[in-house]
Amino acid sequence: MNAPPPPPASDVWRSQAACVGQDPRLFTDPRPDSDDTRRAVATCRSCVVRQPCLTEALTHPGDTDVGIWGATTAEQRASLRPRHRSGSPNPPAADNFGLYPTLSGDLTDLTGRAVITRLPTAPHHLVLIDDKPSMRTADLAQAWRHIITTLDDYQPAALIPFSLTRHGELHDPTGRITITRLPVAPHLLVVHDGRPVSRHHRLDHARHAALAQQVTADRAAIRDLTLSVTARPPVTQLATRR
Repeated sequence: MNAPPPPPASDVWRSQAACVGQDPRLFTDPRPDSDDTRRAVATCRSCVVRQPCLTEALTHPGDTDVGIWGATTAEQRASLRPRHRSGSPNPPAADNFGLYPTLSGDLTDLTGRAVITRLPTAPHHLVLIDDKPSMRTADLAQAWRHIITTLDDYQPAALIPFSLTRHGELHDPTGRITITRLPVAPHLLVVHDGRPVSRHHRLDHARHAALAQQVTADRAAIRDLTLSVTARPPVTQLATRR
């Protein structure tokens, strides 16, 4: 019996996708602000094949494009598709630089204070911080480094106890809590153990909510442990039964 032919090289990434084995309804909810959509975007943010997934979606005709692909909604891809077809070097996903695509086709950071837009003349990337031009560069990685060294939100003292990941998210020391950014307001989403918890407009509010969630979870764990211990019969009672 002949073995089935291997998949085309362009489709190999599909077997590595983080969504494999998950409920497909999470990734096809047409509502851009639903819990399913937020969970799907959070899954995509950590996916190792996010970029080829988004590239594949950008080849779909706009009138048939639905669902979450590469951590973007159909509305976001509608604004990115013209750049993709024109061969623009501005990468819409920018996974390695911790940037998020906006509905207008620009890139922003977790806080939303920095925006990278593309200009028609070189150097093409214009970085705006708090709506003011800050630098121009041809290198997207350089733009990202400029953002994280300029904004006080990313200074070590401000991040404690969180750490900034290469995806531009904040993780707590346990790795159970993540603060990520959504395409629609309130943009900041707090995720605990993979479940959406709360949404916020400001990063300091999201950080406070995340820390409060961790304290609540720790207290619940201690309470459950205490209940399980107190529910056990005393050692003397066990000896009597024997």
